[in-house]
Amino acid sequence: ALAMPAPAPLPEVIASLEERGWQYALGLGGGPRELGRGAFGTVLLLQGAEGQKCVTKRVDTAKLKKAERRLIETEVSLLRAVDHPNVMRCLDCFVDPDGCLQIVCEFADRGDLCQHIRAQKAVGRPFAEDLVLCWAKQVLLALQCLHAQRILHRDLKAENVLVTSANVLKLADFGVSVQLEPERKARDIVGTPYYYAPEMCEGLSYDEKCDVWSMGVLLCELLTFELPFYSEVPQEVMKKIIYAPPPSLPSSVSADVAALVQTLLTKKPDKRPTADEVLATALMEQAPGPHSVALPGMAAAVDEQAEDYEEDFEDVDERSDSS
Repeated sequence: ALAMPAPAPLPEVIASLEERGWQYALGLGGGPRELGRGAFGTVLLLQGAEGQKCVTKRVDTAKLKKAERRLIETEVSLLRAVDHPNVMRCLDCFVDPDGCLQIVCEFADRGDLCQHIRAQKAVGRPFAEDLVLCWAKQVLLALQCLHAQRILHRDLKAENVLVTSANVLKLADFGVSVQLEPERKARDIVGTPYYYAPEMCEGLSYDEKCDVWSMGVLLCELLTFELPFYSEVPQEVMKKIIYAPPPSLPSSVSADVAALVQTLLTKKPDKRPTADEVLATALMEQAPGPHSVALPGMAAAVDEQAEDYEEDFEDVDERSDSS
């Protein structure tokens, strides 16, 4: 597959946070509030001029290998190219006086869907179906926006969908995303095995439909708190994705929602719907908006995000090692 033109090089603008209108939010010890740390970067909480909270990924570019630098360039380029309420926005990107790249993004103060799944599973009750549909619609709207520009996310999973206190979802982590030329497909195997589409597992070329499959896996997870195709052995996971039927859903799941899961998890990509087609169904058209359903309570959600950001960095390390 040929991607669109190479991502823009990282900016050379030397400026302090203050000059760009940001300042570090202070932690208990009086220093910058750290949310996570990875092999070549730190995630810190920021405040904007109007007091809004944001995060910055502070990356020491001098320590980056060529492949790592390219992953970050891709992520920054795509984040800046997409403007959608359900996609994490890159608010600023510059090099600070220490030579570190600062990537400033929106802050989602209610953690990610993985944390919500864990918390709800511990309560022992399923999510309200209205809430699941509200969330599914928002992720599909994010995919619709990406796919209109031929951007494949390729790592849609619960950890990469962040939640705000207004119950607005933000699709994040574009480190392995790709933008394809018209009529082109991708072939490389990237992302998280549990969410791979069958065509990816078979080593075939694939397009935007790979994200639609991942949406089916995520929807299954929101309804059952389990991954639909699970094994501790990666080869077994791929075998199940290719050959095993999707697991049956609890009887509490409505027939319409169960049918949607089956449709999203259609093995053959040419029979699987696009994000556009799913959004055009009556079920999705009638799905409630973020303000009309209650967000489940989750204590200390802000601090739990730290774990998330560390994973983000580890993911990049693993990806760049394999590229």
